[in-house]
Amino acid sequence: CLNIGTANFLPLIISEEETKLGDMKVKEALRALYPTATAKYVATEGKVYDVEFREKTYGMQMEQPLYYGGRLRTVVKQAETNREVSKAKYDKTEADLVSKVTEAFYNTATAQLNLDDQRRLLAESRRLLALAKEKYGSELSTRLEILNVQSQCDQIEYQMSVAVKDLEMARVNLLQAIGLDPSGGCAVDFS
Repeated sequence: CLNIGTANFLPLIISEEETKLGDMKVKEALRALYPTATAKYVATEGKVYDVEFREKTYGMQMEQPLYYGGRLRTVVKQAETNREVSKAKYDKTEADLVSKVTEAFYNTATAQLNLDDQRRLLAESRRLLALAKEKYGSELSTRLEILNVQSQCDQIEYQMSVAVKDLEMARVNLLQAIGLDPSGGCAVDFS
């Protein structure tokens, strides 16, 4: 779930791109501190007034910043600070996503376990209702007792229907947390 959520969570993707951009800006700022070299080669051939000529020019230009009043160092520090800010933002966004997906996952797991418990409880209550009906049929219990067992069985059925709805809501929340469309017909088995 976390891998899918990480791949689909747009703010995390944006933060990752900002971090990469910060790294590139630091490299660019550091590069400005060092000498630059430019090589030039020009070859020309031709004919002017019936005279053929061939010309070749080679050149090398080197530049080294000597003093810019600390501007280059300031640019490097600023780029490094911006990079750290973007990394902290990425870490926070990732932590928020992990928390959100983890909470949604465990809510789904809890809802699934609750539904399983309700199903077992309903099966047991139906078994006890059948026993109570047998006792009532044999005149070993009163009508009040059979109605009480029937009421409890109905209450458990209602709790199970609520558990089914809770599970569906938890699934929707989980799918939304990992960036999948819950109405898109995505078949995910959470059992």
